[in-house]
Amino acid sequence: MADSALKRSYPGDYTVLVSDPREGEESTEDTSGPVAGSTNSTGGSLRSFIRVVEPCAVAGLGDSDPGPALKSVAHKRIGFRVDVLWRSWDWVVDEWATELRAAGAEPVIWRRAQGLDGVSGRDQDASYAEFLASVDAAVSGLANCGSCTSWTVKDAVAALRAGLPTVAVATAQFAPLAQTLAGQYGRSGLRVQPLPYPLDLRPEAEVREVAREHYADFIGQLTATSTVAI
Repeated sequence: MADSALKRSYPGDYTVLVSDPREGEESTEDTSGPVAGSTNSTGGSLRSFIRVVEPCAVAGLGDSDPGPALKSVAHKRIGFRVDVLWRSWDWVVDEWATELRAAGAEPVIWRRAQGLDGVSGRDQDASYAEFLASVDAAVSGLANCGSCTSWTVKDAVAALRAGLPTVAVATAQFAPLAQTLAGQYGRSGLRVQPLPYPLDLRPEAEVREVAREHYADFIGQLTATSTVAI
């Protein structure tokens, strides 16, 4: 991967040596200059080497504060950020919204279409900002694949930065990725509520039962003690 990326960006007559300190040094030869007798894939002489010393990136943890928490959901507008991908998340939100209404809260739903660019993308981002300004807490989901996890966490971090109690919801397989991405976005303390994986392949009745079983945990995340409670 390193060789392919470098050759596309910087064409030339060189080879790439990847030295991973976790595996120990694979070669003790001097790679500071040309190596006599070495050839590239086309049979030509190699002019130089590029050594990739550490192939594993490390992201800073950023802000570990999970943000404010709700003292109670009663009389609060709880915003659910849903997507256009996962019907299972719609069913979960429907169940949680029913429970919230019974507790005196007002659930509000906003739907994200991932990957829009240009005017459409800017319009949707503006709509999301308006949505965040209209609610007392935000719940972003569903992190259930690579790209949807990125978008779920991105929107959750935006809610955190707006000062809202925030929970990102992820299936268990993607919860670790959600936490990693939260750190890369500068908010490693983001609350992540896991749900079973796989989820979308289950029948609707089973998904709704999963939602009811995890409602108490979800509320626990939303009202978890933090530096600020509102």
